[in-house]
Amino acid sequence: MTGSKLSPAVITVGEELVWGELANANQQWMLQWLKEQDQPAGIAMTLPDHQDTIAKWLRNLYKEFYPLIVSGGIGGTHDDCTRQAIAQSLGIPIIRHHECYEILIERYQDRLNEARARMADLPEGCGLIENLEGAPGFHVQGIFAFPGFPSMLKAMLPVTLPIWKRSSSEWKIQEIILNLPEGDVAEAVENFSKQWPNVRLGIYAHSLQEAPRRVTLRLRYPANAPAVQQAFEELIQQLRLTIAL
Repeated sequence: MTGSKLSPAVITVGEELVWGELANANQQWMLQWLKEQDQPAGIAMTLPDHQDTIAKWLRNLYKEFYPLIVSGGIGGTHDDCTRQAIAQSLGIPIIRHHECYEILIERYQDRLNEARARMADLPEGCGLIENLEGAPGFHVQGIFAFPGFPSMLKAMLPVTLPIWKRSSSEWKIQEIILNLPEGDVAEAVENFSKQWPNVRLGIYAHSLQEAPRRVTLRLRYPANAPAVQQAFEELIQQLRLTIAL
């Protein structure tokens, strides 16, 4: 087993970025800024305005990176779906965030229409990120969401650094390779994930050419949760007994 500190993932959202219609200046700035903070990103990705696609990649990235820094798609127009995708990726509902709604009322007053009000529909349990120019950003379970406007992003991201920089050292990754096919471990991994819903345990099958009967199990868990680590070690022991049978 190995342990390691997690590195940030940078995700920019917008079909105009994916299609090359607009230079991805936000991504370049975030990557440079993170490096200057001695927190270099581990991966950078650009995704279209498609809820299922964003949710799928967030789930995948969540297993290996912290924090996930997302820029774009949190507005209230019909094609802004980042808020919904983040909630979908974490399996939590979207609710009307009352504090955020009050901020919008104060900021927009008689200009607060339904589209702007939707910016207060956020993943349940999230915290707000102050935005002096518009609607707040938010963070939930290690995912930090910001507007796509460069001036807002550049003012808001540095404010969150103390939150996730402190927390990044409080998560660990452990992984192990087992000489078992994916199908033989899937049920046990699913049961483990149900027992420990606040951790992430992924199965990564090796290629047929490399090792057709080999998988890597990768666990992402809080460093201050020895019970999770013990349960994972017990799971590995059980699976190794399967190999011996």
